[in-house]
Amino acid sequence: MNKAIELEGVSWKAGKSFALDNVSLNVPSGSIYGFLGANGSGKTTTIRMFMGMMKPDAGKLQVLGQNVPKEMKAILARVGYVPERPHIYPALTVGEQIKYHSSF
Repeated sequence: MNKAIELEGVSWKAGKSFALDNVSLNVPSGSIYGFLGANGSGKTTTIRMFMGMMKPDAGKLQVLGQNVPKEMKAILARVGYVPERPHIYPALTVGEQIKYHSSF
């Protein structure tokens, strides 16, 4: 079975009060999944990790069979991410924004 997303033993800690501890998840290719949970439960943090925006303290991440963050250029050529709050830098022009965000 091909996996679209695979997290194996992923951990991340921010300060004393928040942590992802030994998270494992397999999403088969062609599946539709959603992350549900209370505010602050780690949904966005987990998504940011498999998009290469954050690095886990431990564990293995793969997207479309490729390693995060080692193969992010190939992953980002095939995957999109629409954040709740856009990451736009007011000092950059539209062209500069596109060039910056496409460089990952």
